[in-house]
Amino acid sequence: RALIQFFGLVGYTLKYKEKFGADTPIFLLGESMGGLYATHLANQFPNDYAGICLIAPAFGLHDITTMEGMLYNL
Repeated sequence: RALIQFFGLVGYTLKYKEKFGADTPIFLLGESMGGLYATHLANQFPNDYAGICLIAPAFGLHDITTMEGMLYNL
């Protein structure tokens, strides 16, 4: 179910860009497990998102300096 919701978010992003224009900045907000999904999505499509806001993400951020490092340290 979570994977289906994840891909739904990708589709929603594409629809949003079609409606408001490709240059419209999109920020991802993720809480807990949603923070993990938001981080993964931003890493997979770095040019599509202006930034991410994580609230109590389901992973630690200690000693990690790059988004790429986050995924390797999960």
